[in-house]
Amino acid sequence: MAYLGQIILFAGEWVPENWARCDGTLLPIQQYQVLFTLLGTRFGGDGVTRFALPDLRGRVAVGRSAQPRGDDIIPSHVGASGGTQTVALATDQMPRHTHAFQASPDVQHTPIAPADAVAASLPNRAYFYFDPTSVATPQEPTLKASAVHDVGEDVPHDNLMPGLGLHYLICLWGDYPAPNFEMK
Repeated sequence: MAYLGQIILFAGEWVPENWARCDGTLLPIQQYQVLFTLLGTRFGGDGVTRFALPDLRGRVAVGRSAQPRGDDIIPSHVGASGGTQTVALATDQMPRHTHAFQASPDVQHTPIAPADAVAASLPNRAYFYFDPTSVATPQEPTLKASAVHDVGEDVPHDNLMPGLGLHYLICLWGDYPAPNFEMK
């Protein structure tokens, strides 16, 4: 027999007797009074006539932290949730890095296709793709803004770990778990 309020993973397509899916279903307190004493309203409900089962659809259960961290990454109490399915990566969140840049002050007699050129000298066009108004020396040229620019869309990307679809089930009728006060 299972403990009342125990949550398990189940691979079947049906729900066994005395269990329910952890899908946020609202249950009547009057019919499930003993389960309500364990769950209360920490997963939802009004606490007068109804309470909610945990909703673990699309979520991963995380062991609760005994010490709050000051953020929502790891829930610090039962019923707390955190995390997100997508995240927008900002420039300041990227690791420090550099990009190689190669250019030659030598005059190129064969024109370089603009799509392939970053910086080069062409006859009668000093420093192709460099800013012509720059007074910088050839060793320290100023690039044209149209030649070098930020890229990206600032669109959130998926932030999901690999997963396997199973059902989270909660025991509705079972042995009442006796508390072990030595192991909080």
